[in-house]
Amino acid sequence: MIWDSIWLMTILDIVIIGLVLTSLIILFLHRHKAQRVGLYWGLLLSQVGLFVVGLFYLSDLVLKHILLGFLPPDAARQITMELHIDGAWLVSIVAVSFWAAGLLYLLRSLIPRLLRYQDALKASREQHRLMVDFQSELIDQISPDGEVIFANKAYIDFSREVGTMPLDLNDIQGLNIFSEHTSINIPKSFRDSLESLTVENPVYRHETEFTLRDGRKRVILWRETALFDDDGKISSYLGVGRDVTDQKIAEAALQDSELKLRSVIDTVMDGIITINERGIVQSYNPAAARLFGYRSSEVIGQNVKLLMPEPYRSEHDAYLAKHIKTGKKRIIGIGREVVGLRKDGSEFSLELGISEFQLHGHRMFTGVVRDITERKQAEKKLLESELHYRVLFENIPVPVWEEDFSEVKSYLDKLRDGGVTDFRDYFKKHPESISHCASLVKILDVNQATVDLHNADCKADFFINLNDFFIDESFPVFAEELIALIEGKLNFTTEFIVQKLSGEKLNFILNLSVMPGCESTWSRVIIANFNITELKHAQVELKAAKDAAESIALQAQAANQAKSKFLSHMSHELRTPLSAIIGFSDLLLRQSFGPLNEKQTGYIKMIDESGSHLLSLIDDLLDLAKIDAGQVETNKKIFLPTDLLDAMVSLLGSQFRKKNLTVNLDTDSAIEVIWGDLRKCKQIMLNLLSNAIKYTPTKGSIEIRTEMVEGAAIRISVEDTGIGIRSEEIDKIFSEFHQADRARDEGFGGTGIGLALTKRLVELQGGEIGVESTLGIGSKFWFTLPLLKMKEPLTEGKK
Repeated sequence: MIWDSIWLMTILDIVIIGLVLTSLIILFLHRHKAQRVGLYWGLLLSQVGLFVVGLFYLSDLVLKHILLGFLPPDAARQITMELHIDGAWLVSIVAVSFWAAGLLYLLRSLIPRLLRYQDALKASREQHRLMVDFQSELIDQISPDGEVIFANKAYIDFSREVGTMPLDLNDIQGLNIFSEHTSINIPKSFRDSLESLTVENPVYRHETEFTLRDGRKRVILWRETALFDDDGKISSYLGVGRDVTDQKIAEAALQDSELKLRSVIDTVMDGIITINERGIVQSYNPAAARLFGYRSSEVIGQNVKLLMPEPYRSEHDAYLAKHIKTGKKRIIGIGREVVGLRKDGSEFSLELGISEFQLHGHRMFTGVVRDITERKQAEKKLLESELHYRVLFENIPVPVWEEDFSEVKSYLDKLRDGGVTDFRDYFKKHPESISHCASLVKILDVNQATVDLHNADCKADFFINLNDFFIDESFPVFAEELIALIEGKLNFTTEFIVQKLSGEKLNFILNLSVMPGCESTWSRVIIANFNITELKHAQVELKAAKDAAESIALQAQAANQAKSKFLSHMSHELRTPLSAIIGFSDLLLRQSFGPLNEKQTGYIKMIDESGSHLLSLIDDLLDLAKIDAGQVETNKKIFLPTDLLDAMVSLLGSQFRKKNLTVNLDTDSAIEVIWGDLRKCKQIMLNLLSNAIKYTPTKGSIEIRTEMVEGAAIRISVEDTGIGIRSEEIDKIFSEFHQADRARDEGFGGTGIGLALTKRLVELQGGEIGVESTLGIGSKFWFTLPLLKMKEPLTEGKK
């Protein structure tokens, strides 16, 4: 097109120049043949034609020079005089040629302007096309019948991703999207919606979800606009689609965030209340409802001062108005303790924090409230506890120091970070570090007992370096304190030696305790010092006395062993004649040497009973002597409870029947076997049952019971309905030769040896013996035997 315009202009230029030159040549060749009048008017028209041509072609000045060059001023007059009237037609031709040339050049001068208009229009169209193509929105234009008139690059690119459109604009133009043969499935409702558009309502909006080739989902928001012609008919539809997938995701995320925020607000323990700039409650979470007792419907829309007691209720509106006007803050962004008013009229302490924000150009305030009633009570109790602590600290008679070990901890932590792991070894190699730690300890306070002990004037005398109280013996013990703290022992007790301000040495039992809450800093450490200086002096004296007592005890032990040997020897010496006396008295009672009268029989029975009693006494004395001399062995083994209890009941059966006593045997089924020395257990039971028979009146009762004691031992008890024992005698009855009522016991034949021997026999087997008695009601004697341990052999001989 551009080249066609250039050629047209070139041809016009040639024609114009040819016409001008031809007219000039004809004029000069025939100037003598023109008529006078014709020549005059021809020359005049030629001059005008040349003027017009010069105006539109080269320039008026150039043409004038050409005219003057070829036709000087006298030439026109000369030509007029020489030409004849017959040449007038030539002049007319020349004039027409000049006019034709001027008109052609006028046409030629308009062509570039038209071309510029055409290029500008084309450029404008290209610019519009580029602007539309570079839009991120999907833009298309379709005819009322559904044929695609135009689609931008974004529309085509998206169609490729969806896979339902041709690949370029040439393919898409003329495509009917309503046709059944296209791969675009356009619902009929969409077409109906387009056709329903009117001049008054020309826009239709809808969302469409597309699935891309890679499976992703994209949501497009379409804005279809109907374009109308002059007659009001729809000429086409302009569709603009915007990808709102990310917006939808953001909206969903925002909605999810709002739900989460609402969930948090609804579940937090703190009350959250939002009000507007007039104090009207906008939101009120469940925690606030629990705090104040009002339901949400009772508070939202009401002034927040509903939740305040006087005088805060009356002051609130004025304070809020002042803040709105001046911006001056008292609690916003700061927080403070306030008083709240519950629905039931009770007041309670609150911690209130308020924040301010803008919502749609309006000021809003959010208050977070927390019930601190329990905290206030705890603070009160803490204050009371602190007061109690101070009173106790000051008045306790034991010297107490409160110290700060935090700098010591920092120093030790640096050593640990530096690679020290064995602090005991480190302190041995660097004893100066112990003194340095002592200098880092800050003495915070001492009690009055400390001031009195040191004969100081006031507490200020102690707020100095610990090294001033330490002597050489103090530093190793202080090092052990530090090691205990390093190992995490928050309580430590040891003996400690320090010196008074006067230099006098003091011995202490030192108890170190880290205060609760200070375990990680050691910032408060309580040192209680129990003064044992006098006790130490007494210990020295006691040791001397103890050494003397041990010497005396050794002498007594030697004497006791000598006594035991004497009793053992004498018992053997006495047993032989007594055995002979008992043997002969038995023969006499059986009348082996002839009949005896009643009086003789009575005397012989008395001799037999006295001999038997004396032999029993000698046996008891011999057993006691053997036990004291360490000559008694135990032969432990497993035996059945019946081996012990049934045997002893059978052995003493005649004595039970003689006094008409009722015997009850109650055994624990959980006790299957007994571990002990069966012979000695029989001797124990014989002594206990003999005493029960002896001191229980006729027709009384005796109960024998076995039971488990806390899973650690077996207890066997003998309970009677006898005369009982006085309470002041109970602790003495197991002593050797002790009789609770000497006159009475001698009447019963008691010697005071049996229970002492029984106690020794029980203790030999690792058990215990005891008694419970009420005077006039009866007594209960019991002894225990340890349970069998699986690691012990079934039989064992012990001394």
